[in-house]
Amino acid sequence: MLRASAAGLGALALAADKPRFNVNDYHVHLDQKFTLNDAAALAKQLGVKFGIAEHAGSREYPYPNLIDTDDKLNAWIDFLENRPVWKGVQAEGIDWWRQFSKELIIRLDYCLGDAMTFIEKDGRQVRLWVPEQVKISSPQDFMDRYTAFNVEVLNKSPLDIFAHPTYLPEVLQKDFDALWTRERMAKVVDAAKRNGVAIEIDAEFQLPRAPFLEMARKAGLKFSFGANIRPGTASRLDWCIATAERYGLGNQDLFVPAAQEQKPLLRRGFAHP
Repeated sequence: MLRASAAGLGALALAADKPRFNVNDYHVHLDQKFTLNDAAALAKQLGVKFGIAEHAGSREYPYPNLIDTDDKLNAWIDFLENRPVWKGVQAEGIDWWRQFSKELIIRLDYCLGDAMTFIEKDGRQVRLWVPEQVKISSPQDFMDRYTAFNVEVLNKSPLDIFAHPTYLPEVLQKDFDALWTRERMAKVVDAAKRNGVAIEIDAEFQLPRAPFLEMARKAGLKFSFGANIRPGTASRLDWCIATAERYGLGNQDLFVPAAQEQKPLLRRGFAHP
């Protein structure tokens, strides 16, 4: 397993019991304190490969380094090109892909997205991880609409990876297993299978839980790791690896970026403007 003892890159190393599959973390973000050089050095010490993703979509999404034009996406791809990392974006909004040319999107190794920015009945964007934005009067009504939104994201966005699967806001955590019924989980799994989208094994929130993971495994879905690690949190990958080993996953079950001609935008026939 992977272990982090003290802070700093030099303290991180792979233990002797190396997993039986390739370890790629496709959900890594950079910032001023964690640069591309830092990420490359950490990945090398851990014996893994990182996918570096910047948020991409229209300007209505409040991320400081948001990619919202072809020029910015081209610069991002060039920045990561020929470095020992996968080139990715984290999609913001179902229509994120309409911001960019097809030729640039298929140069990316992968695109991941989630359903954590939920569109409420009145059209408001609700960031479900921000407690003060979440107002839920009827959990069952919310879950019906939220499940439908998960399916919509999977149906209408050309994603490779569905991140943070089955995430629920803090106010609903105590009823998680009751709210994520098998019927609701099946709708999400079916949509992922129909669209060929991999399911993230998310170490940040330790999702998905066993029933969803077992359902996705039985459906033959691919999986990816998403620990979004930093030097002080490298042990998060332990959870991804342990989960994959618990369910007997091998390289054949894990997501690998597709060739350009097989990218979701082309494979699924999106009518790009």
